[in-house]
Amino acid sequence: MSPSSDGMGDLSMFDLFRMEIEGQTTLLSKDLLALEKNTTSATHLESVMRASHSIKGAARMVSVESVVKISHVMEECFVSAQKNKLNLQSHDIDLLLKAVDTIISISLLNEDNIEKWVGDNGSLVDDLVVSLEQVLAGKHAQVERNSTISPQISMNDTVITTAEVPATEADRFLRISAERMSRILGMASELLVESREVKSFSDSLFQIKRHQDELFTILETWRELSIQHNIPNNDEIQKTALLRLNECRRDVSDQLLLLDEYDRKNDYLCKKLYGEVAGSRMRPFEDGVVGFQRMVRDLARSLNKEVVLEIDGLQCAVDRDVLEKIKAPLSHLLRNSIDHGIESIEERAAWKRKSSDDKIVGHACWWNVTYISD
Repeated sequence: MSPSSDGMGDLSMFDLFRMEIEGQTTLLSKDLLALEKNTTSATHLESVMRASHSIKGAARMVSVESVVKISHVMEECFVSAQKNKLNLQSHDIDLLLKAVDTIISISLLNEDNIEKWVGDNGSLVDDLVVSLEQVLAGKHAQVERNSTISPQISMNDTVITTAEVPATEADRFLRISAERMSRILGMASELLVESREVKSFSDSLFQIKRHQDELFTILETWRELSIQHNIPNNDEIQKTALLRLNECRRDVSDQLLLLDEYDRKNDYLCKKLYGEVAGSRMRPFEDGVVGFQRMVRDLARSLNKEVVLEIDGLQCAVDRDVLEKIKAPLSHLLRNSIDHGIESIEERAAWKRKSSDDKIVGHACWWNVTYISD
């Protein structure tokens, strides 16, 4: 795809595959973390099953067999869990998340490099598939932490706009580049400005109407004076002129009323259009912290700590540029909090034993991120 192109028509099949993987793996990661808390959730099991099925179909379209194999056995695990034949444990979730990371890594490869990478790392993929099949057979996984397969990713790939994952299955999104959206926003603002010119045109018509009213008054006064002073004139011509002038006054008045109504509607629609286009630059806060739950989980497990991250206001709308700028600082604060602000499981147990109050079980770390907009 050409770097300057911002249209969907220029995307290759592999670009579309990569975009599908981006959205579905984000959904998978989110719902797998939810499943870890409630392994029997029918809603989340259905969601992860559908996501893995979609990934399998997308991978088949571009013949990425390694992703097909991984996603296929993942789907079978989720189907088995739906039928109550498999009860996923934390170690199983570890392995499934590792599979998600592997799929993401493969999708980020340059299309021309996938075959070579599979030749060099095929055994790693096969081992992952075997491990997933063991989970399917009821043998719970044992996964080394930080053992995600990490292929060498070519940096020459075209950058794809970040996918926005639907909040519900019924929602549909159109992917569009930030540059094109900025141009649309600029045109909407220009339209809003131009719509205000109708008001000046309306004011000009009102001025013409006032002149007509003044002219009508002058003619009517002149006719009355002529009659009073017996000034000879053609009364029929005066009556006809006044009649025609009066008709013009009514026509202008009617058109002014129509123009005023049009102006109100046009102004409302232009403001609404501008608001909708400007709102399209807004993203739910959830999009900016989509990977935080996974990051906190993995970091806490690697440090042998028990940490639960709760985020409120996930649907609060934030400008996408602001969201991108606050992502790194929030991630840094979270990592420091887990690393330095929370005890390990052993330290917490020892602290609890020493405590004279059995109700006190340790320190708590609370986050409250609030976004206020006009």
